[in-house]
Amino acid sequence: MTTHFPTISAGGPPPLPTYKYMHRLRHPGDPVTRQRFEFRELAMYVRGWLTYQVGVATRDSAARLLYVIGRPGEGKSEGCMVAALNAGFHVLVITGADLAGSTEAASTEALHAILKECVQWSALHKARIVIILDDFDLSTANIGQDVAGTINGPLLVQELMALADQRHLYRNADSSNLGFIITLNDASNLRESLTRAGRADWYQHSPDADDRANVAWAILAPRTGPERDLVAALVRKNIRQPIAFWKALFHRMQALQARHLIEGGMPNAAAIDEAYGKRLKLVPEIAWQAATELRTSRVRNWLGSKNWLGR
Repeated sequence: MTTHFPTISAGGPPPLPTYKYMHRLRHPGDPVTRQRFEFRELAMYVRGWLTYQVGVATRDSAARLLYVIGRPGEGKSEGCMVAALNAGFHVLVITGADLAGSTEAASTEALHAILKECVQWSALHKARIVIILDDFDLSTANIGQDVAGTINGPLLVQELMALADQRHLYRNADSSNLGFIITLNDASNLRESLTRAGRADWYQHSPDADDRANVAWAILAPRTGPERDLVAALVRKNIRQPIAFWKALFHRMQALQARHLIEGGMPNAAAIDEAYGKRLKLVPEIAWQAATELRTSRVRNWLGSKNWLGR
């Protein structure tokens, strides 16, 4: 009996795999590592967890899931991403939208498709990948919430438990675990079986006053004495604001200073780049106006309001 083996065509080696998600990978050295603030304690915890995924003596027993919980806008996902990138990992951030579908098994099928792509890419490029599953509680794992059939929460949780227990499935090219960093705002609805010791590690991300001050100074980047005095005053006044406040403040100040751009209509791209490409000068009047607007602004729902359209 003759055994037939597949052969490579005369046209050359087989084509490279096609990817759906890998174009979203962040790579070590990505400019995001210079544009974002690294929280020291969070970064140390993430790197410590990553070492267990890599170590030959630890990878078979390492907790494959890392939960990072904290208030919205406190820099959980960005902090984890920067920490992993600085540790030499490539990072893929996914959300509930990536796991949604019209069938009961759509979420688990999408999860395995993502993992298979990661394994293929890692093997081809000899690189380590870690996955960040962003806002897991809001998008996928709020089991008591009706999610309109787009995500089968219990089935997805069951699949994650299986992956946490079977660490030999889906590994990087160097046999390190392809692990999950899962960010959460509220963990009260998660199943205990998904969060038990051995399957998962936990980190409570609570930036302190020094973290908030460091973020503010890094983002606003004052250069002159008056600018430094202004930033110090802004920090004292807004020290309890979430981390996201300072990035929003920077952009709001930019917009206020560039109002002249839109007075005559929509400017062209070159004019926009010239205006926003310059270093932001910190003008006290504009800075305090922007900070006040951000602190007092709230999203309002006008539906059903008697004041809607004058009624």
